[in-house]
Order: sequence, then C-alpha cells, then structure tokens
Amino acid sequence: MIPKGAFFVSFVPEPFLQSYLSHANSPSAFPPPAARQPGKAPNPLLIWCGWEDPLHDDVFIAALEESGNRLAAVAKAEGLLIDDPPALYGNYVNAKTRLEDIYGENLPRLRALQDMIDPNNVMSLSGGFKF
Repeated sequence: MIPKGAFFVSFVPEPFLQSYLSHANSPSAFPPPAARQPGKAPNPLLIWCGWEDPLHDDVFIAALEESGNRLAAVAKAEGLLIDDPPALYGNYVNAKTRLEDIYGENLPRLRALQDMIDPNNVMSLSGGFKF
C-alpha cells in the first residue's frame, strides 16, 4: 500500500466490557436482539488508513475490506465471533453497508421512530446512514 501513497494503516480493536449487554432484554438500536448474548459483548475492530491521491480510493477501500474479511475469518475459526454474521457497529462500517446489516430486526422500529420524530427528514441533511 505504500507505493500507492499510504501514510498510515491502523487496526484498532475495541473490546467492550462484558457488562455492555446488561440491557440485553430492553429495547435498544444496537446490537440487534439476535446478537445479544449476556456475558459476550461485541468487539468492534476499526480498520483505517490514510492516503492522499483519490485515484487510489478503490485500491485502499478494497484492501481495507479484504483485511476485515480475513480478520473475521480468523476470529470465526478461533471461536471469537459471538454471532454469524457478526453484529456490525454502525460507527465503523463502510458506506456500502446496508442498514439491515447494522440494525437487523430493529430497523422497522427505528424507521417508524424516525417517521414519528422527524417527519420532514431533517436529520438526513447531516449525512451518514439514511433510515
């Protein structure tokens, strides 16, 4: 990646406390109910890098996705994934990730809440994932 102009590559595991899911039976957007297992918190991994030339965007994005897929395969083989597919942490997913893959069966309820609280869809003006 250095010949393409990478000036840093970072892999940051963020293990959540096991008590993270103490609310496992209460409504919450993340993780989806299917991924909630008391005593087994998700462990998001942030993979990021920096480069300057936008001509290489596709190369770097593909390399980041491949890294994530390889690490997930190793974690699965070692029994470290608590669900399959794993719950995706919305702050760390790429722009192509489907909302269904982040929020699972919570998505219809979240969309209904958005319709009730933000009927004019003002919050979508800020960017990010659109419900």
